[in-house]
Amino acid sequence: MFPIKTFGITSLYVPQLWEPNGFEALKDLQAFNEHKRYSCINSSCEMQCSVNTVYSNQVFVELNVRPDLSYKSGKRCRLKEFPTTLELNATIYRLAGVIHYESEHFTAYCFRGMVRWELHDDQQSKIKFCHSTTRVTPEAAVYVQLNEENYSTFTGPIKADSSQKEFHYVTPDEDPDTNSRDNWRNKENSSLYCIDTKNFYTDVFKEKKCDDREVKLHQNGDSQSAIAIKGDVIHVRKNSCLDSIIHVLWYATECNTNYLTLMRYATTENDTLKLIAQLVDNENLQSTNEHRVLVSPSFVETQIYHISPSIDSEISTIDLTTSGTSAKVWKACFDSVPSEQKLYNCNICGEYVENIAVLCPNFFNRSQKCIDLQKALHFYKYLKKVRCIKESCPGKCVVTTSSNFHLFIDISQSSMCLIDEISTVICREFNYRLAGIISRLGDRYVAYCSALQNWLLYDGYHKVNKTIVGCEQIRPSGLIYVLQD
Repeated sequence: MFPIKTFGITSLYVPQLWEPNGFEALKDLQAFNEHKRYSCINSSCEMQCSVNTVYSNQVFVELNVRPDLSYKSGKRCRLKEFPTTLELNATIYRLAGVIHYESEHFTAYCFRGMVRWELHDDQQSKIKFCHSTTRVTPEAAVYVQLNEENYSTFTGPIKADSSQKEFHYVTPDEDPDTNSRDNWRNKENSSLYCIDTKNFYTDVFKEKKCDDREVKLHQNGDSQSAIAIKGDVIHVRKNSCLDSIIHVLWYATECNTNYLTLMRYATTENDTLKLIAQLVDNENLQSTNEHRVLVSPSFVETQIYHISPSIDSEISTIDLTTSGTSAKVWKACFDSVPSEQKLYNCNICGEYVENIAVLCPNFFNRSQKCIDLQKALHFYKYLKKVRCIKESCPGKCVVTTSSNFHLFIDISQSSMCLIDEISTVICREFNYRLAGIISRLGDRYVAYCSALQNWLLYDGYHKVNKTIVGCEQIRPSGLIYVLQD
């Protein structure tokens, strides 16, 4: 992010725009002052000369070019209209943010990591997140030079384009992570809130040994000791489904630094993601299991057994038992960070959002296998004339679908199959790789975690994760995919 008042960078003026538009101005900038001949500026010289512009590592592009002074501002446009990259003198620059002006007040829309948009307003105490469809009145756009050594995904020249490959987050009005901190203008160490952009363009798979791995998280609830929280003795039982989901995502963060970064900087607070972060950070086991117990009550059947009270206070023992399918458990865990989000724009009731926590493929019959998964998952980025889903509303909607950084696909209705028959990559708005499989085994759930050339089997009844091959036959209940580069 960047404070508005401290731009010590090159300023470029984009001429000859009657009603300036952010994208149009930046598109014209590509050839600005390049390979043209001008009269020499020395008064005693009448010769013609060529001008070669040298750009600094930061470029400030003025966009508010008005026909005359009667215009209070330039033309409004959407954030997604700005090209994410510019090529100036064979150097690639990425979009850092847009300066917005309205009602005699400047604000900054920062493009964090080329992934999400943040609104920084010095009249507000907190940073807010916004959608790429937000309309702004741009005064300027800021571009910073890319370090090609760190951005290896750019394999050739990149031209300014109106299309913008970005990731649409599920964005609340406020980021819960900012509740305990003030705005950027009062912070000296801005590095606390900055993301290294290269993490979003690197999918590094660390080398993993194929040996069996010890299970750090406690085994099935029946074999672990109870946790005392706020006077209650809580015992988690039959929690294999939650533990299986946690292990898949935990291992995904170890194999995929891209997913780890996206998980840490999720725009909504989520207790399950916090628990996975504790496992990644190797926090003490007691603290981790207390957090695990606190996550569980959101989706479990609770039975309370009162025992003989002590002299000082009454002590209760609570048995927490998971109920429902793996899809229901996932929805309870990640309802705030769903698989997909549908933005409805109704011609009667306006805009509203529907969160899709779990994707359900359209299998035509129960015997259909997972090899047809891509065909069974229909995806349309934009749909028009869709009937409004609100009760008693006869309106028609334009629906925009955005995918999140992880997907859960409910395939509990499919038949048994081999692990290798399941698609390792699927395509929605972006490409996703298979991180793990939640499967039924007897009276419990187990997890098959993707480990490059093989699979790791997590079973709460075992003390180690077993290495297996893909020819094993399973009865899958759910598939977990994470965002690929």
